[in-house]
Amino acid sequence: MKIVFSSFDWMEAQAVAGLLEGSGLKPIIWGAEAARMNISFGQGADVKVAVPDDQLSDALVLVGDYRRTRGSGARP
Repeated sequence: MKIVFSSFDWMEAQAVAGLLEGSGLKPIIWGAEAARMNISFGQGADVKVAVPDDQLSDALVLVGDYRRTRGSGARP
């Protein structure tokens, strides 16, 4: 698995995972539960979206397009 997206906003990570799934990829989200729990304490938690190694290049293109069109402040 390769990480293709990272954010402190779990909803944005969910949106990116949905974009990847909609394009036929198989993303996995790591850290979403911790991020949702930390919201109530006013803290962020790092949420990562990863894809299988063989889907990396396709995922990077889609994530790049997402960042350009959404102006995302998420980290690579």
